[in-house]
Amino acid sequence: MKLSSENIGYIVTLTLVPDRDFAITAWSGSFAVKIIYDIFHRRGVDFEKKARKPFIAYPLIDYGGNYIITGVVKKKENLIVHDKKYGTRVIKQGEPFKVKILLLSEELFQEFTKAVIEETTLKEPAAQLNIISVSINEAWLPDMSSLADDYIFSHLIKLKVRFQTPTCFMYRGNDICYPSPVRFILSALKTLSELTGIDTQQIVAKLHALIELMAPRIRITRNESKVKVLSDYRRILVDIGEGRLQPAFTGTSIYLLNPRPLTREQLKTVLTAIKLAEITGVGISRTIGFGKIRIESMIPVKC
Repeated sequence: MKLSSENIGYIVTLTLVPDRDFAITAWSGSFAVKIIYDIFHRRGVDFEKKARKPFIAYPLIDYGGNYIITGVVKKKENLIVHDKKYGTRVIKQGEPFKVKILLLSEELFQEFTKAVIEETTLKEPAAQLNIISVSINEAWLPDMSSLADDYIFSHLIKLKVRFQTPTCFMYRGNDICYPSPVRFILSALKTLSELTGIDTQQIVAKLHALIELMAPRIRITRNESKVKVLSDYRRILVDIGEGRLQPAFTGTSIYLLNPRPLTREQLKTVLTAIKLAEITGVGISRTIGFGKIRIESMIPVKC
């Protein structure tokens, strides 16, 4: 199980400006993918609806670099009500926003960039979108060799992860809407294996001793005699379009990794998979921007 630094794809970021105001009421990642499909269609590249896509999209990104979170709803009796903060977002005329995509093949990258260069205007039902800039970066497999040393092996690793966009794991056809340690590491390892061909089965067999979720931090706040109980993560319901409602969660979690069941090379593989997940995401529906994470800290702690 030997890893080497290698290219896993290309990240293309488009900056677009609309010619009129428009509102996004469903998940912004679904809108981003609609734009991506329309760009590919110019080159005669289309995708079957239920087929696995050879790319990973991001939600829409505002000009400040923040994910645009929309489509969060609540069920009240028989009604679907949009969340006041994350339900709807209006993009103003002339307001720049970004569409970002990780393309997992050279051929797909070439077709996408050719389509963008050939025509810089997109006519969508919501508005006409003008592409004003294009940024291209290669995506590389992270090199975590320096962390897989003797010092790390004598400690646990405290890993703080922020789930920046709605995230959901799947277990035997069921939605898992909390930061499950097993589902988290399995998802990261599966993606690494798919992109590099590395066999991670020996690591998967040791999951019971490898990772655990620390109890979520609970905070109680009082304001004018009202008491609120807050957790580090929350369950939400997201309208991903066409009447489909997807349960998910957002927030932060702290995991503990135990390197002792692993070999040095296996630990390197695990840390690489976790770091790679910052690029690829975790869980289901990553094509539409679910499961975006940021590793906020990775700290050795004494056993």
